[in-house]
Order: sequence, then structure tokens, then C-alpha cells
Amino acid sequence: MSKGDWPGKTEPTKDEQEQNLRATDPAALKASVEAIVGDTVARAMADMFQKHMKEAGADKTDRRYLRFPEIEAATRGLKTHDVMDRTPWNELPGEQRGQRRAALNAFFRQAIFKVPVGEQLGSDADPGLVRALSTTNADGGYLIPPGFIPEITRDIPKISQLFQFVRRIPVAGDSGEMPAVGTNASVTWGDTEGSAMTDNSSSVTFGQNTYTVKRMNAMVKLSREIVSDANPDIVTTVVELFQEAIARENDKVIAIGSGTGRPTGLYSASGITNVTITSLTYANIVKLKHSVDIRYHSSPSFRWTMNQNVLAALMQVVDGNGLPIFVDGGVPINGGALTGRVSTILGVPYSIEASLPNNYLGIGDLRYYCWFDRQQLAVESTMEGGDSFAAHQMWIKFTQRCDGKPILPVTKPMARTRVLAGVTSLV
Repeated sequence: MSKGDWPGKTEPTKDEQEQNLRATDPAALKASVEAIVGDTVARAMADMFQKHMKEAGADKTDRRYLRFPEIEAATRGLKTHDVMDRTPWNELPGEQRGQRRAALNAFFRQAIFKVPVGEQLGSDADPGLVRALSTTNADGGYLIPPGFIPEITRDIPKISQLFQFVRRIPVAGDSGEMPAVGTNASVTWGDTEGSAMTDNSSSVTFGQNTYTVKRMNAMVKLSREIVSDANPDIVTTVVELFQEAIARENDKVIAIGSGTGRPTGLYSASGITNVTITSLTYANIVKLKHSVDIRYHSSPSFRWTMNQNVLAALMQVVDGNGLPIFVDGGVPINGGALTGRVSTILGVPYSIEASLPNNYLGIGDLRYYCWFDRQQLAVESTMEGGDSFAAHQMWIKFTQRCDGKPILPVTKPMARTRVLAGVTSLV
């Protein structure tokens, strides 16, 4: 648009002009989303935006005065029903949730049945949103809107019991090494002024921890009838299915992953301090807790790990004064909200993972479990591959390329027992 068309002003302010330049730069767009959606998708989005700019004649216009609804949505406050809105789902008001579901569902239906998004959303739909949903690339079109993957990626840690506490490290290759201290440095003292210093170089050694990227897959199959029905909640269901499946699998491999074709879990990893505890007594639990170096006890990621059967057994353990070592933080107030306190065992919070066996109880600083992210999430879809054509279905698949393992210093940030006896399943 020309500066004479700028609504309500003769021209934008200097800050607004600079913002318009950044917001209309395809390279800046790519850089801003690449960490979230990956290089391939970010490049495609930038190419798509550049094409859109050219078709609109914006490449021949002073970009300081351009004004696109979708740019405003990204830079001046997101529109309530913009598919690119990245506000967490649980923070959206009810009306906006419905608008986003309707927008995403329109995209699904357009992809399958070729019904234009504008016809589905009606005359009140934001033109910028309709263009964003309707845009296709040279390969035939995007099935999943760009905001879909970031929404899942952002919410997975909130769902998880373990993944939210581990250290996540982006990596550029399919394999690599991460150095770790083998032995700590030592120091010496000198008796007199001018005395020769001792060479302590040999006291410090380093080792290498290798990682090799593996691939995790999650897939859901939708009948075309479900997508064609006037039921926007199907998109919410799809999002939740992927969020839960990926979060469950991440937690499972962090807990018990064998390291073969998948990450290495806390149960099977080498280097973690093993403590021989066969029964859940007060003295034994104190022993396990203090098998971890005290300097790690104040870490926000310091916590117990176990399954629910072990938790139920721990809730019955009392100290020398007959008081329970378990403190429940989830006490309702007059039938209303919880108190907000964190449930603890000997003052330490816990995470529950069902895949851990009944003979295991662990404790430690989960920051020393390293998750190597090669590619956060990728999405593929088909209506023709496999049996999807014959079954009249749409298949959507998410993949995540990563590895994970504990990488431990010389001091002891983690301890566990794998020889508990007497813990039985609740059901």
C-alpha cells in the first residue's frame, strides 16, 4: 500500500517503518521461525511469502509503508482467529479456541476435499487468514498449517513427567561427541614465598560421550468422513493425540530406553551410582537420597523417579517419629483449587513413569540427562500411500530425530536402586 493509504495516519512512525521492513523481509521471516519448524519448512515459508509479496506488487513498493493483515498478526498482536497464533491452547479464551479450531479444520477439509477455505469460514473471515490457509507451494500444497507443529512442540514438555526437566541440546549432525571431565583438578600448597609450584596438569582428565541420532515416529489415521463432518474438534483431537503420544514416548525412553535404536534411559545407563536397597525403610531411603552429592540437592531438576506402585509404597513409610516421609501438596481447599504446594518425599519432588519396573527407585539432577535434538518435529501426510487410499483415510505422521543419555561429572548427581523387593502392582 502507499503511505497515503495508511489507516488513521498520514504515515507510519519511524519505529513502525523499521518494523515493517523487518516484517516484510523473507530472510528475517526464515530466521525467526527456523528454530521452531526447521530449515526446510522455514525456507518454504520464506519462498511462499516472497512469492506473495511479488504477486501483490510489494517488490516494487517502499516496504516501509507496506501493511498486510498477516504481517500485523505476527508483529502487532495476533488476530483472534489467526492460524499462526502461537498462544498456548490452554491460555486462549473459549471463543478464540473455537475460532482456531474452525480455521484449522477448514485447512484439513480444503486439503482433502478442495473446498475453498473462504467458503468454509464465511464472509467475516480475515482475508489474511484465508490467504495463509489457502496458499500452496510448488509441490502441491501444505497439508498442515505452520502453527500446528510449534503448538505441539511447545506443549509436549508441559505434558511430560521427565522430558521437561532434562537438558535439551540442539545438534547439527547425526552423531557427535560431548566431552566430560574424567577426573577433577587437584590443588597444592606452598610453604614459603618463592617456592616452586607443583604441576597439577596430570590431575585433570577428560572423556568423550558419543551420541547417535535415532528416529521416533507417531502416526494417526483419520477417516475422510470424520474430517468432512462439521466437527472442528477433530483438529483438537489430532493435536492432543500427537502431543500425548510423543510426550509418552519421550518419557519412556528417558526412563528405560535400551540405547539400541533409541535413547538410553535412567534404568539401563552406565555411570549412575547404584545403591543396594532391597526394602523401602526410612533409613534406606535416606541412604539413597544422600548417595547423591549434596551440591545437587538444591537444583530445580533434582527429583525422585519411580513408577506409581513404588510411590504408593513410599507413601506408607514413616520416619523415626512416626511421621510420613511423603508430604502431599495436592490438598483441595473447600473443594476448590489445589493449594499449589508440590508433593515431596523427604522434601524432594518426584516424577512418575509407568514403564519403570517395581524394583527401581532413582533420584538425581535430571539436568545431567542430555537430550540431543537433531530435528524437533517433522510432519508428513498422505491419502494415497499404504492402505490409506483403499481405506478412504488421511494418515498424518510426525517424526522426531534425537538421542539421549545421562552424561555425568565425576561427582555424583544421580543414584538409583534396581533391586527393590516387595513392591507389588496396584491392580
